[in-house]
Amino acid sequence: FAVEMSRMQLDMQMGREPEPERMRKLADGLEASHQKWQELMTRLQLSSDFQSREYFKISLSHLDGRSIDDLGKMVKYQVDCMRAVAS
Repeated sequence: FAVEMSRMQLDMQMGREPEPERMRKLADGLEASHQKWQELMTRLQLSSDFQSREYFKISLSHLDGRSIDDLGKMVKYQVDCMRAVAS
């Protein structure tokens, strides 16, 4: 997924139009990846194991002050933009 996303970004930087089907697949992949990450973060946050909760807090610290909800909104915006370009 990440490699394909990088290729598409490079193509666009070089002035090439993205292929609609490729863009749709990437949008679907981004949405699925974020959903899995969000589920993991929820499990870590609600875990009875203190190490899991600690890992959750460490992960939050890497969001530079943004919340998980803010990140979700940004990903949803990106996915919506990618699907709009693909249509």
